[in-house]
Amino acid sequence: MSDMASAQRRERLSPSEKRFLISHPHLVLRISQNAYLAEQEADRRGYRQAQRGVGDAFHSCYWSALLARDIGVEQAQAFFKAHGEREDAEPGAASIELRNSSVGISIGRSHPGASNKALANRCAWALEVGRLRVAPHRN
Repeated sequence: MSDMASAQRRERLSPSEKRFLISHPHLVLRISQNAYLAEQEADRRGYRQAQRGVGDAFHSCYWSALLARDIGVEQAQAFFKAHGEREDAEPGAASIELRNSSVGISIGRSHPGASNKALANRCAWALEVGRLRVAPHRN
């Protein structure tokens, strides 16, 4: 991940995310790396190009599944609670993202030794069967 991408991510952090990361500095690198992995996997599967809401749903699920596996369920839940408290979010977006991250955390909890690919496949399945919520597409 480039320094520019990292700087852009830091600029987009909500005050709640900043507080969480300042109080958990040992988790910053893992959270950032997993966000990047989730973005790359959403792109690789074509979810981001297909429709923004679909890509966001998969990204939230996969990122949270990775974090539940890598930093633990409680820390992942706390981070995504902070992540959902964004001032710039569209109405209803926070509840959709919290729902999708909850599904991902459940997947990560249920499969603590799973590979990245296995977690991604489980989130793709959750998307396909309607367990994930997709925000309405706006023009």
